[in-house]
Amino acid sequence: MRNWMIFFKERTPIASYLLITMGPATSGYALANNRNYLSLCLAFIGFFLFFLLLRMMDEYKDYDKDVLAHPKRPLPRGLIPLPEFKMGITIGLFTLIGFDFVLLLAGYVNSFYLYSLVIVHLWLMYKEFYVAKWINARPLLYAVTHQLILVTLCLYCISVYRNLEPLIFTRIDLVYSLSVLFAFFSYEVCRKLDPAAHPVLKTYLSVYGIDGVIKIVTTLLVLHLCAIRFLFQDNYNQYFFYIPIILLFASLMALSGKMIKFKIVESLATLNLLVFLYSGILYVITN
Repeated sequence: MRNWMIFFKERTPIASYLLITMGPATSGYALANNRNYLSLCLAFIGFFLFFLLLRMMDEYKDYDKDVLAHPKRPLPRGLIPLPEFKMGITIGLFTLIGFDFVLLLAGYVNSFYLYSLVIVHLWLMYKEFYVAKWINARPLLYAVTHQLILVTLCLYCISVYRNLEPLIFTRIDLVYSLSVLFAFFSYEVCRKLDPAAHPVLKTYLSVYGIDGVIKIVTTLLVLHLCAIRFLFQDNYNQYFFYIPIILLFASLMALSGKMIKFKIVESLATLNLLVFLYSGILYVITN
């Protein structure tokens, strides 16, 4: 048990995970008409358990790479034997399934169906859609198939506040979910821009080059701006949400000109992510 505690301390820093998890949970709370603390807890627990298990699955899948690139991480240095760790993932998966049936028994039928989709998608991600070699050779496609789960997860966080209503999502719900997707996707690309990264990691920078990275992130940011425009239409409050997107784009341009370090881009991608994780609250405040 002590080794597991060390693993979670090193690889799942509680402050960061709480900050990420509370975003969709509280944004769903802010956007809902039927606000209650039980639904807030269910949104938080569902999101937190998902990210915890996702981290474990990623650590297991990346073991061979980490042995070369990150030998001091818990699994490569032998803190937990791989068979034991794999069993931990199995227990985690059944924990998610158990939580899903708690939702059903508690009357959260819509949330049960959405969380079931999340679990199935997470399993396919773990198995790399049963085409591991093929999909790993296509990093961008790999990322798209893995990031899309965020839309379903965000809709789940919203659905728990509407368990007595038909499963109909508003324009705000959909734009919020897409915003989290685009912000997370941009962050995923921008956090892997270290030119000194080990070649085995096949970062976006090493595979696509700086021009390719700029094209990928710019496409995500443009789609994000279109989503925000669709939400606010002629409302001037939309410009508040443009700020972190524009800052991130400007930092990429500066990075390509070697005027700043990649850590600045990563920091601004993190800021952009946090803004849109909590954008449900910000949307309510600014309207």
